Amino acid sequence: MQRIAGFLGINVEKLRAEYTDPRWPVPGKFLLKHRDNGGCIFLIHRGKEALCAIHVAKPRACRDWSPSLSRKECTQGLSRVWGITATESGDFCGTQHDRAAFAEYLKSFSSEDS
Repeated sequence: MQRIAGFLGINVEKLRAEYTDPRWPVPGKFLLKHRDNGGCIFLIHRGKEALCAIHVAKPRACRDWSPSLSRKECTQGLSRVWGITATESGDFCGTQHDRAAFAEYLKSFSSEDS
């Protein structure tokens, strides 16, 4: 919590009061609030991208999370944002335009690593 509070320029008490769910039952642990759509309070949507507003300070649970076609939230996002679905074997279904746009988006990650 100290890392997130420091990143936001606030104290831990303010972070706890404004950004965590007080119903979380585990002593010494916290759960960041979620928006009505189920997304984290720090998840920012910019066009078709979902970005973490506290990326450099995000909690371990978020750092350890990885996207997968076996995750309901990922397949729901593919459908809602990109207009495509994925089969159990990992093939994408949708219009040629939507599949091509998503493929280009995925390519942008490999070009950033180069």
